[in-house]
Amino acid sequence: MRESRGFTLVELMVAMGVGLLVLLVAYNGFHVLFRSARSTERESTRALLEAQILELLLQDLRSAKSVVEVSPQDYQVTRYLRVGPAFRECRVNWSLKAGSVITRQVEGEPIRRFAFVHLIDPKEPPFNLRLERMPDGHFVP
Repeated sequence: MRESRGFTLVELMVAMGVGLLVLLVAYNGFHVLFRSARSTERESTRALLEAQILELLLQDLRSAKSVVEVSPQDYQVTRYLRVGPAFRECRVNWSLKAGSVITRQVEGEPIRRFAFVHLIDPKEPPFNLRLERMPDGHFVP
C-alpha cells in the first residue's frame, strides 16, 4: 500500500463546506449586531431631541400669559422673560413642518430647528404638535 500524503477531494470539499457555514453564521451575527447598534443610536438621538423639545416647551408654557393656535400645527405663546430685575413680555412661535421638523422662534433669538427626518421609522405615524387646555387652565403638550 502507498502512504497517503495529502487530502482527498472529498475531505477538502467537506472542510470547505464547514468553513462556509461558519462564515455564514458569523456574517449573519455581525449583520444583526450592526443593525441593532444603528437602531439604538437612532432611538437614543431621537429621545434626546424629544427631551430637549419637551423641556423648552414646558418652560414656555409655565411662564405663558397666553397660548394661541395660529393653525393646526402652529402655536404662538406669549410669555414673560426675566431681563435683569424686571420681566418683559415676548412671543414664542412653535411650529411643525412636514411632520418631522419642529421649530421654535423667540423674538430676538435665532430660530431653533429640531429635525427628525432620519430618526422616524417609515412605519410610524408622523409627528403631531397639539397643545390641550386642561380643566385648571394649564396647557400640556
